[in-house]
Parts: sequence; C-alpha cells; structure tokens
Amino acid sequence: MRRLIVFSNKAHALLIAMAIFAAALFPATALLILTTASGYAESQPPKESGGGGPKLWIEGDSIKSSSGASITSTNESTRTQSGDHCSYNAHGAAKALKNKDYKAARAGYEKAIQWTQETCGATVNDFELFENYKGRAQASAGLGDYDAAARDITLLVRAGSFAGQRLMHDLEWMTDALDRAIESQPENALFYMARADIRTSQADDYWITGDTEQQMAFAELALADRDAQLKYAKTPAERADALARRHFLHKTLKNPDQALADINEAIELDPKGEYYRRRALFNKDKKDVAATIQAIADINKAIELEPNEAYYHKLAAEIYESAGDRESAIKSLTTGLGVMPPKSHLYTDYVSKRAELYHTQGRLDEAAKDYATLIAKLPDGSKWHAKHLLVLIEAGRDEDADDAREKLAALDFKAEFKKRTLTSKDFLCEVTGVFNKRYGETGKTSSGADMRQAWNMGQVVSLVPLLDLVGKKDSKLTKAWTALSKFVADAQKSRGQKPAGLLDVPEFKGSATEKLIEALVFIDLQQEKVRRAVTEEMGAQAGAMATISAAVREAQLLTKLGTPNRTIRAVDAIAEYGPQTGLACEIWVAPMQKAFFSLGEEPDKDVIAAAWAETGSAFQKEGDRLFEESKQANAKQAKAKSASTSGVKPKAQGGRIHARHILVKTEAEARDLIAKLKAGADFADLAKKNSIGPSAPQGGDLGYFERGQMVPAFEDAAFALKPGEISEPVKTQFGWHVIVVEEATGSAAKAQ
Repeated sequence: MRRLIVFSNKAHALLIAMAIFAAALFPATALLILTTASGYAESQPPKESGGGGPKLWIEGDSIKSSSGASITSTNESTRTQSGDHCSYNAHGAAKALKNKDYKAARAGYEKAIQWTQETCGATVNDFELFENYKGRAQASAGLGDYDAAARDITLLVRAGSFAGQRLMHDLEWMTDALDRAIESQPENALFYMARADIRTSQADDYWITGDTEQQMAFAELALADRDAQLKYAKTPAERADALARRHFLHKTLKNPDQALADINEAIELDPKGEYYRRRALFNKDKKDVAATIQAIADINKAIELEPNEAYYHKLAAEIYESAGDRESAIKSLTTGLGVMPPKSHLYTDYVSKRAELYHTQGRLDEAAKDYATLIAKLPDGSKWHAKHLLVLIEAGRDEDADDAREKLAALDFKAEFKKRTLTSKDFLCEVTGVFNKRYGETGKTSSGADMRQAWNMGQVVSLVPLLDLVGKKDSKLTKAWTALSKFVADAQKSRGQKPAGLLDVPEFKGSATEKLIEALVFIDLQQEKVRRAVTEEMGAQAGAMATISAAVREAQLLTKLGTPNRTIRAVDAIAEYGPQTGLACEIWVAPMQKAFFSLGEEPDKDVIAAAWAETGSAFQKEGDRLFEESKQANAKQAKAKSASTSGVKPKAQGGRIHARHILVKTEAEARDLIAKLKAGADFADLAKKNSIGPSAPQGGDLGYFERGQMVPAFEDAAFALKPGEISEPVKTQFGWHVIVVEEATGSAAKAQ
C-alpha cells in the first residue's frame, strides 16, 4: 500500500522530523510515528498546486520522498540516500558485536560495506564506512580470523589524517590481531606496515606527554617493523613507502645520516611530491645555508609534481621565512589559499600566518585586511580582534582603530574580569610598544617638559574637585585651576569655538557615594577638555599623559570603595590612553589592575570609611607638593629664558634614548644575567626568558623615551649609558633592572 504524506502544517512536519530522528535509533518506533503522520495527512488531502514542501510516503520498510531522499529502516540497519547524504548505519551489527555474536556482526558489517561502496561510492576515509570496516575487523578478530582482521586494520591505519584519532582506543586489540596475523604470514609486508604505523602513533603519544623513554622504546619497535616491511616489499613503490616512513623513525631516534639516506633512496625509487616534501622538511630543520637551498629546491619540486596540495605551499612559506625571504613566503601562502578546498580547517592558519608576515614587512593595510577576514570568519575570536587593533594603531588609522577597539570592548564585556583583553598587562604593553614604534618612526613625540606639564594638568583637574568634595579647598590649587581654565579657553578659541574654559567646581550634593560619583563625572567632563587642549598644543602623547594622570588618581581612589561603574570608567581610560603616553607600562598598569581586580570583591564599609577619613589630608599634602613642584618648574623656565636672552646658552635637557631592560627580583639574579650578557648572550632572548616585567615578550624593549618619563633611578642609569653598554644592577620600587641602550638621539647622543 502506498500512502502519500504532505507537509501541511507545523504539527505534521514535527511528526515527520520525529520519524527521521527515530529511524537511526528505534526503527519500529520510527515507522509507527510515520504511520501516524500519514494517517493525519490522509485526512488533509494535498493540494494540486501551491507546494508546501516535499511529499513523503511509506513503501515497505522505507520512508520515501518526492525530493529523491530515501530512508530505509529495519531492525538491522538504517539506510539513507539523497543528493546530500548517503549512509548505512549498521546498528544490528553493532549490537551483535557488543553481545559477542561475531559471526552475525561480521555478516552485518559486510552487508553495510558492500551497500555503501556500491550505492554511495564511498571510500574507507568516509566516517561511517570507516566505522563499518573497524567493526568487521573486530568481529574477524573475535572469530579468530586474524588474517582478515589484519587486512581491514591495514586499510584503517592508512585512512587519512584523522585515522589515528578514530583508532586511539582500539590500538590494543588491533596490535594483538596483527601479532597473530604476522605469526601466520611472517612475510606479509602490509601487516608489518600496519603494526609499524600503530607503534609510531604510540611513540608520538608519549612524545606529547613528555615520556621520552617510552617514546624511544616504541620508536625502536616501529623501526624493527619498518625494516621487515622494507625486506618483504615487492615493488619499487612499496619499498619507497617503507623507506620514507623509516626516514621519520631515524629522525626520531636521532640518526640523521640514515634518515637522509632513506629519503634519498625513496625519491630515487618513486619520485613523488610527498617524498620531496619530507626531504625539504628534513633540510629545513638542519638550519644551515646549503640545507636551506636544498629545502627550497625540494619543496618547489613537490609543488611542481602536486600543485594542488595546499600544505606544500605552507611548508614552502616556512622555508622561505627561515631564509629571510618573507615576500616569497607571502606568495607561497597566497598560492596555497588559492588551491585550498572550500571550508578547509587549515584556512585560518594560512591567513593568520600571512597577516603576521604582512605585519613584519610593514604592509600594514594588507595585514589589517587579513585580520578583518579572520574576524569575519570567527567574529567571537578576541585574539584576531586584538591583532587587528594593534595593526590599525601602528598604521595610524585612528578612526578604524577606534571602531576595532569598540568591537573588542563588546567581546570583553561578555568575558570574566581577569580574562579581558583590553585590560590585560601583556596586551597593553604590546600596544605601548606599537605606539613607541610609531612615535619613533614619525618623530611626533612630546618633549619631556611638555609631558611633565601635562601630568601636572591632569593632577590639577582631578585634585581640585576632590579637595572641594572633602572640604579641604586649597587656594593655591584654585589658582592653578583658573590658569588651566585659561589654557583650555585659548585652545578653544584657536579652533574657532567659544572660549568657555573649564567650569567652576559646583557644590556636590547627596550621600557620600553620590557626591563622589557626581564629582568624578564632573572631572571626566573637564578632563576631556584638558586632553583635547593639551593634544593640540603639545601633541597626542602629552594629551594621553594628562588623561592617565587624572585616571590613575581616580583608579587609586576607587579601589575597594564600592563604585564599580566609575572604577570601570577609570580603568578603561587608563587602558586606552596609557599606551599612547609611551611610558613603560609598569608605571601605569599596576594601579589600573589593582582597581580592576577589586571589582570582584565585596566593598568593605570599614575600609571605605577609613579611606574617606584619610582622603582629605592626603589630597591636601599632594596639592602642596604639586604646587611647590610647579613653582620650581616655573623658576627653572624663567632662569632658562633669562640665560637665553643674555647670550648664555643653557645646558641641553632634551634628547631621547631607545633602551631595553630585564627586570628581576634580586640583585644576584641581575648580576648573573650581566655575566651571561658579557659572555655573548643575546639581550632580547634573556629578557624574554627571565624578565618579570610586562615588556618581556618584546625582549625588554621600552622604545624611545626622554628624561621625565621613567622613575629617577632607572632614568639616571639609562641616560648615563652609551649605546651597546650594559648597566650595573639598578634598584627601583619594581625590582632590579639590567639596562642596555640601543640608540641615543639629539642632546642625549651628544652627552654620551
């Protein structure tokens, strides 16, 4: 009987979906559900036109479809055939295998293999056919037919790159079956090959876990099997395969001469692309000029023989990069991407590597384009968003960088506090390095005097409202506020705006917390006016300095005071503008992270009360110190002006140096590093391995800086060094430093 079924409404479609799902697991249930669905359909006759989806019907034990799909379900199997999918789920055979009915299991798997090969044109690489071969091998082993089991195992171990992952839980019974098959057929090269493949896989597993002893033991067992495989191989191609695989084992066992001899002979017997690739990889790892030249020739030969193997092009890129030819490496990756199958799992590897090379070559727009491609493919990958942002900053594409920062901030918002990218020490120090490089290349840096003045402006704009807030109004700082307001007004006037300057500090009202928040909002508004004015008059670097000056004070004040939204605002300001100052990130990252990590803690009311009790006097002392420092700076400026007008040339204070440092905890560690450096060790390598400072990933690189940008002890030691000279251990509040100056410019160079 033929029953016609039509997707006539949602309830009916749901019954059909239930039938298809159940077919794979419970065939009888599936047919019952489908019969119910068909009965429902018969009471709702199909329309002659207008559609509604494909028609389904029951025919014997099958679910048929007008679209061409067919699902046949019995107690033994579920067979599916359509344009997109063709498979045979031998659940009856699997059940028999579980019950140790090996004869029935093998018969079921044989039927599944035959149907899938004839109907679907499948190979052993296809998942379900692979599983059916494995089931048949296990059933054959259970029946004691080890030769048949070994033949299937031989197919399985060579079934594509994922075979090892699919077989990782089956190695014990497979090895036992191969042992018994080799006993009965001691000259069968294929059985030795399969057992060698398994033992090589086991050696690799021990290498991953770091168990070198077991790795070498299994490699020796695999080598013995490769020797036997080679001995009994019958054709040149079979001998070449054994030699190429033995080549890998000799590399593992550190027999390089024999490894090279094996791969050379394999190429003579069967000059295929894969063997040239293996020899290219072998020579690449030797890392000498002659070997690198040979590696380039070999990988190009492999590509000539098999131009559509994308991973050949990836190896070519690696070899060219190791030889310093990054442009050829970029071309190889581009070609590899062109021949890569759609949706390849290797796509992101190739694009990310090309982006990295573009970046290294200074082709920043192309690097940014590749990172944008990766973001489109993996929109939630903060790693690519971060790299994209770094490249845009370095390229000076500030508007695009702002957009990229917003997207990364949106991802950060979903992450835990301590896992956010924009506030991580490593990322911020990397951004600082990018800004320092940008400043060094463009020369658009603010002077040391301007940087110090900008810092003081930031202090004034934050201190004055806070002193008013706690009832400690300071007449001296009120005058400083007036002067700062005039500075802002002049800048506004120069850009054609109304010269309003800063607002007068209002009276803050409400509870203590409400007053604090109101004061901080007021400070933020005035600070943005100051930042813009300072940027226009002294440069972007000084503008950033004014911002973090106020933001660092805000972060220090807010730590544990129970105002999380304001704390996040201060942290965000430091994270955005801190790198733009060009200061070593040790200076401003610590207070930012202290405030940030306090967000996860419950505010302690006693701590809050104590902090408020101390705030007034602390601010007042800071205000007095700031006022005295400003007076001294003004006196120095007046003296310098007087000297210049009287024909006396003042002592030069400018100039910049480019330095690296290694930060450690003890003097003994610092002296040990100095000894290694004097013995010829590379400074950047030692910094990466030993420094506890955030510049360690960059080899301790601090970029260019002037006087006034570092802590005094560090600065005095650094400016006293000649380029290439290594300092004695230098003690600061951060630990012990070893410093080297790479370059000095301006008056800093003349002083040396």
